[in-house]
Amino acid sequence: MNVAIIGGSIAGCALALLLKDRFQVTVFERAHDLKSRGAGITLPIELLNLLIAKNLIDKNTLSHTCTMRSFYCKTDNEPVYGKFLWQQGISMASLHWDTLFTNFRKRIPDSIYHHGVKVIDVQLNEGNAGQITLESGEKQRFDLIVFADGVQSIGRALISDVQPEYSGYVAWRGTLEFERIKDKTLFNDQGLYYCFDKGHLLTYPVYHHQTNKLNWVFYEKLARTDLEDLGSTSVNDFSIKAKQHLYQLAQDNLPEAAAQIIFDTPAPFMQNIVDVCVNRLATQGALLLGDASAILRPHVGNGASLAIQDALSLREHFETYEDIQQAISAWEKDALPKRLAMYDLSKRMADALVLHPVAWQEMDESKMQVWWEQIILGEKWYTTHPQKS
Repeated sequence: MNVAIIGGSIAGCALALLLKDRFQVTVFERAHDLKSRGAGITLPIELLNLLIAKNLIDKNTLSHTCTMRSFYCKTDNEPVYGKFLWQQGISMASLHWDTLFTNFRKRIPDSIYHHGVKVIDVQLNEGNAGQITLESGEKQRFDLIVFADGVQSIGRALISDVQPEYSGYVAWRGTLEFERIKDKTLFNDQGLYYCFDKGHLLTYPVYHHQTNKLNWVFYEKLARTDLEDLGSTSVNDFSIKAKQHLYQLAQDNLPEAAAQIIFDTPAPFMQNIVDVCVNRLATQGALLLGDASAILRPHVGNGASLAIQDALSLREHFETYEDIQQAISAWEKDALPKRLAMYDLSKRMADALVLHPVAWQEMDESKMQVWWEQIILGEKWYTTHPQKS
């Protein structure tokens, strides 16, 4: 079977690795180089160990194990570190996006991974091979076309006919080397949340190119008109207006130690948070993988891990069923409810942490426990045991 994978990021690479020894796989990635993109990501520790056991990533891959997350908010009485609200047990591994991607990519032969090649059109023919058209004009046919092309997927409309919409908030992002942090009192192996009335700052450690760094994500509820006024917000072209906005946001809403992290970060960037949810993952001869399907709000920290788990599950279904379409249908039946459940959880987190937060200064540990139970609703996540008193 000939398989085209459109998109060569985490999801596409994971599936290519898992299928390349079973099928004839071709990966099309429009970017010329994906290295050094992204920032911190989190994975279940069990999944990280599984990837190592399957030799999908190196045994000596550096990662942090996070066992606790703590919540704070800015108050006049505690201007440096903020008011402590709550501490909760978690179990997850954190690493840099680039670390995971590089591990995957180096295991895929260059002969099947085509970077700098853009797919501009796809025609699906029920019962027959689908056709892709490259920007060069070349046309190729494949028995299965996998759309792993992210937020702006060209395949989503073909399978589920929905498109992403702006969610009403953004994520400012960056990493800062630990040796450059002036006050390391709170910044260690735990996840820290600094909450305010229209968002929060999340920090956790990652290794990047053997260097220990603090990864941060600073969420802000922001109207589209205000977003458009900021100018460029990419890592390579970050406007003066965007920097002024970010610094003022940090100064106004974060304790001093947390705000200093933002001020000292050399290359921040901003990510629009968009929303889209599909009602199906597959059709005859094609399927959606990763962010090409339902886009999870980043609060759940499960985008990369769920994409990898979906790829692992698809490989298992191909091994179980002789008929390819039966395998894909069974995979969709198993994968779609899990993705939709995580999508719903991610939206509840977004609502509670950014769009409609509580009055943080009024919260205490018992109130935070109730607050969390109303978000999680029994769903499985990284949390482990109840918060410490």
